[in-house]
Amino acid sequence: MILFLWLAGMLFPLNWLMVKFSLVRRYFNPVLAPEWIHILAHMFLFGVFAVMIVRVFNLPFNIQTAILLGIMILITGGLQEVLQLQMKGRPFGIPEVFDLYVDIVGGLLGWLVFWFIDKQKNKQYSPSEEY
Repeated sequence: MILFLWLAGMLFPLNWLMVKFSLVRRYFNPVLAPEWIHILAHMFLFGVFAVMIVRVFNLPFNIQTAILLGIMILITGGLQEVLQLQMKGRPFGIPEVFDLYVDIVGGLLGWLVFWFIDKQKNKQYSPSEEY
């Protein structure tokens, strides 16, 4: 359920809210305007999205999972960009390609961080490690 809520939040057109409601624009625009914030937001959203997919579907750490996550991220990121472009009224371009690249990097980084933390957490205690 949380995966679907996260997905809905990612796809919700924040641009539409900012156009329709000046109060939202006044508070969100200064925060989201810098490009580095935009990049971090995409990386965070898709990193968490990738971790949720792995957790919900109990996927292993292998190349097939990486490919599946890449495809899911491209589909979701592409849909997100199309929805955003509907509000901007312009065609798909280089900024959207860059966003998709950032989405993929963020998703795979999130997956790697999750794998590393999970691996550390699940290390089995070995009696040979006693001092």
